[in-house]
Amino acid sequence: CKKETPLSKLVDFSYVKSAYDSSSEESSTSGSEVGLNMTMSSSANEKAEFHHTALLLKNSIARAEKPSIYPPSSTSLNTLKACDSIPPELYNFICLVTGLTEDTDHEQVKPDQDSSTKAVSICQDIMSLATGNPSVKSMALGLTVRHATGSKYLINLLNGLGHTPTYDAVLRAETMIAYQQRKNTTTGHLPADFQIATFTCFVFDNIDFQEETLSGSGTSHYVNGIMFQLAADGSVVSVSARSSELPVPKDKKTFTPQKEDIEPYILYRKKGPVMESNPAEHTQSDGFRFSKLQDFHYALVKQLDESDEFLPGWTAYNIKHNQPLPKSVLHYLPIIEAPATELATISHVMKSVIDNLDRLKCDAAVLVFDQAIYSKAQQIRWTDTVLCDRLVLRLGEFHTLCSFLTTVSSRFRNSGLEDILIESGIVAAGSMNSVLRCTSYNKCIRAYKLMYEALRRLQIADFLDNASLDDREAFKDGSAADVNSIAVAEASKRLDDYVAKRCGESELYRYWQSFIDMMGIALCFIRATRTGSFSLHLDSLREMLPWFFAYDKVNYARYVCTEFVVFSSCLHVLFKSFVVKIPMQPNSSGILTTRLSQAYRFLHDKSGPFS
Repeated sequence: CKKETPLSKLVDFSYVKSAYDSSSEESSTSGSEVGLNMTMSSSANEKAEFHHTALLLKNSIARAEKPSIYPPSSTSLNTLKACDSIPPELYNFICLVTGLTEDTDHEQVKPDQDSSTKAVSICQDIMSLATGNPSVKSMALGLTVRHATGSKYLINLLNGLGHTPTYDAVLRAETMIAYQQRKNTTTGHLPADFQIATFTCFVFDNIDFQEETLSGSGTSHYVNGIMFQLAADGSVVSVSARSSELPVPKDKKTFTPQKEDIEPYILYRKKGPVMESNPAEHTQSDGFRFSKLQDFHYALVKQLDESDEFLPGWTAYNIKHNQPLPKSVLHYLPIIEAPATELATISHVMKSVIDNLDRLKCDAAVLVFDQAIYSKAQQIRWTDTVLCDRLVLRLGEFHTLCSFLTTVSSRFRNSGLEDILIESGIVAAGSMNSVLRCTSYNKCIRAYKLMYEALRRLQIADFLDNASLDDREAFKDGSAADVNSIAVAEASKRLDDYVAKRCGESELYRYWQSFIDMMGIALCFIRATRTGSFSLHLDSLREMLPWFFAYDKVNYARYVCTEFVVFSSCLHVLFKSFVVKIPMQPNSSGILTTRLSQAYRFLHDKSGPFS
């Protein structure tokens, strides 16, 4: 509420004062009659005062500027727009009546932020009731409830209480948003806050609705995609450049999507990636070793901590010791009404990405798919020189990590792991299968993190029980030092030597040490994703490969090899935020070459877990 109006203007106090003065001068009767006249005069004056105040508020509401909430958008449905539409007389009156303020001396009352929000909400309800038009608050609440619950009954119930528009009005507003979005995407308008000639990443996945049908056929299968880039200074496309005032229908409750003509695609002959004759050996980066050192330092600090305070878990530890990533701007792409795994659909998706790159004036981009789409997309890409030059495909981290966690489950099933997790109360007995199959990712990663920490701390305790005084002092110094210090590296080296010795003495010790090794790889993979470290991402993929081969994860064993050698052979990879920049050159289809022979060499590397 930016406008300021003195609170004294809300009520004509001179009128009230004169009424009281005249009533007191005219009273010259007996004591009982004076009291009766005073009471009647006071009641009449109060009614006149209330009537006068109501007329002032009614006139201020009638003169108020009507908010423009169509078409609904983030620029029309916000607190600033709501405040601009409220008359200051009404806002001051509500704050005074509800006791949010006792200030009558200043021109604009200023309650605290929470109280101000509630006062604005009440004022919007009053204005909506007086004018019969939906307010900013009612429309925003109706759309939110519709998205959160989809309940027609709940929206109509709130409408009966005056909080939201009718369900049909909410549907019309959503339809307007859909038409507006289609116009912005089909008329060549660029997304807001996107930069020209800046690296952009695209992510596509399937959306399947398994409706109940008699035969099981006829269900809905769609493809949805997003594109995003890091938010930074540069040539940013403003909202005004999108021409958001395009005419959209206001009377429709349903949205009729445009049929896209998807050209049939036939893969006449499969073609593999280009091979290099002399592939280079992969060397593990310092980032991977430091990531392992961070996990050791986390377990060491929790094991040797003698305070009564609760220490944070693995996620909070990494938030504290790693820099946060910059925010990205994101844009939803039009939905494609076709099954995601068909070759024609995948070809259409890749061509649409090329069109978006031309609009953004970008040379190349990275596409992220799950394994089912990735395998077919690579086949299409390898047969097209333009796609090879401008598109780089990458497997989604989530599906890759889930597949690796099921590999961990396959190795340790029936080893006693299930009993430990159930009896400790970490996983309920009925949820154990979903943890082992990683169909419930949150339960699975939490359980395996806690198991990793428990085994690591038991390992440290076992080392300290058999360690010399120097080793104990080294571990004590490491727990008190920062993770970057030499003391932590020295403590980690001593523990590694002890673990190697114990693994040679006991098969059971070596078996459970492999759980620590595998979960260490998974945690490094998660850290790479959350910190944007591309070199750590590649190192984690390289360490996953032998386990995929060993436990018959055929698809991931094949295509993780492809992804790893593609990125490791690219000379234009920027190891920050997974950015891949490829300059456009004539006849440059061999810029991104793959070295599958290098992947198979991993299995014979003596440093691997199966040597």
